[in-house]
Amino acid sequence: MIRESGAQMEDLVEDLADTATHLLANYVRHQGSKPLQAWYASLLKHLCRELEDFAPRNVSKAACDEALRNDIADLREFHWNDQHKFDKGREVFQWEHMVPASDLFWDLVALAKDAKHTEHERVAKVLRRARIAWILKDEDKGLPKNRRADPWRAYQDAKIELVYRTCGVCSREDGEYECSIHGDRWPPTTSAY
Repeated sequence: MIRESGAQMEDLVEDLADTATHLLANYVRHQGSKPLQAWYASLLKHLCRELEDFAPRNVSKAACDEALRNDIADLREFHWNDQHKFDKGREVFQWEHMVPASDLFWDLVALAKDAKHTEHERVAKVLRRARIAWILKDEDKGLPKNRRADPWRAYQDAKIELVYRTCGVCSREDGEYECSIHGDRWPPTTSAY
């Protein structure tokens, strides 16, 4: 499933970039009508949020260690909807949008302000930034809640170490963690859109 989510994300982004471009055009076109603009904004925000179902998933070293102590399989195999199976009351782990959905939305709106920049590839580039990380609730307290210009830097500043195993299993039995600030497939982008 971990590898599938990356491939599905790429297919989904290609499909959704056109939809997002259309929604953005209407968002801009209806600037004089608050109800219509709010409706298009709501659709765009929902689109950005629901990318979580297909976004590449990471796990923090601390969350991985906690999962191992509690005989929980690789957290990246789980969705937020599954959390109740291993974390009653959602007290230990946090399903975290590394790039907050609101950041994706505002990045898309920024593109729309310059009509020539709302072409498919620039919109797709914004959508591709979606990532999820399973972290501990305590780790989440150190992260800014939105406007993370560089989410990878935000994680470093909060002292959250992201890890993954090439075999797809979160385990230390055969040696050290393989660390990556880039996740399994999707390198971060810090360039302008």
